[in-house]
Amino acid sequence: MNRGMLHPDPPTPPEPPPGPLRLTVFNADAGDDRATEPARPPLTAHAVSGDDERAGLFDSHTHTTFCRHAQGAIEDYARAAARRGLAGLVVTCHNPMPDGYAADMRMGPDQLPDYVAAVAEARHRCESLAEVRLGLEADYVPGYEKHVERQLAEHDFDFVLGAVHPQVPAYQQKHYRNDTLAFAKLYFQHLAESAETGLFDALAHPDLVKQLMPRRWNVGKVMDDACRAFDRIAATGVAVEFNTSGWRKRLPEPSPGPRLLYEMARRRIPVTLGSDAHSPKRVGEHFRRALRLLDAAGYRRVSVFRQRQRIDLSLDAAHRGLVAQPA
Repeated sequence: MNRGMLHPDPPTPPEPPPGPLRLTVFNADAGDDRATEPARPPLTAHAVSGDDERAGLFDSHTHTTFCRHAQGAIEDYARAAARRGLAGLVVTCHNPMPDGYAADMRMGPDQLPDYVAAVAEARHRCESLAEVRLGLEADYVPGYEKHVERQLAEHDFDFVLGAVHPQVPAYQQKHYRNDTLAFAKLYFQHLAESAETGLFDALAHPDLVKQLMPRRWNVGKVMDDACRAFDRIAATGVAVEFNTSGWRKRLPEPSPGPRLLYEMARRRIPVTLGSDAHSPKRVGEHFRRALRLLDAAGYRRVSVFRQRQRIDLSLDAAHRGLVAQPA
């Protein structure tokens, strides 16, 4: 292994399809004896429009060809959202970054205006199918905050999804020192820092680091660090995403996993729902299963964003209209 680079665990054999939801999952790894309820501060950092049963459920995390590693036009994603019974989707392609940072997974520096125009055109063309909203998945990289701040001020985004991507070689070169546990703990520190910048409406796939070490991942070893991060995130009012794409990965569970989702719910951290779809057929994938797991963790609402205003939707309302069959 080269120093400063984390090589993912070798692929595991294909997993069978996920089985029925087991609500006893929260009792795993017994010995976590936190009995004190964490502080639950008011959500003051981000404006909230309040409950709106008419809002409908959105897929708040989707990618298109602007990301260089996704497939399908925005209109195809909108059609898929409609077939799934969703009210709409947020297009959240990866933001341009300076210095060639992870350039193979994001639009180029000059493409952002084209991206904004493409989403606006799709919104108009698809208005009879599903609502298309303008979003962005923007990386949190210490030192690049001013760049992201200027970028976000240039356009009227509906939703900005912050993300720490530990799989990026440049991130690993700077932060990984042949210690996977220390690397995972630093990841959660950066997740908290990203919320505290005030740049983002929600944070994507909050335990993504586990997918770099699926055979060695032990949530108990990072639980204290993750909970400290969630305390800091809760104080900001920033939402956190429940990302369903993890059910397709080497460690087949959503992000966050059930124990961390429970800790989020205890802190009343608002939650958004995203498929992280990189092709239209993945839009809204596993959303029914996700809503059941959110309910089991203690959530009663899921959030969507419009014009960077949070709107809370009851889980019952979110279930309405969802189609179980693949789009």
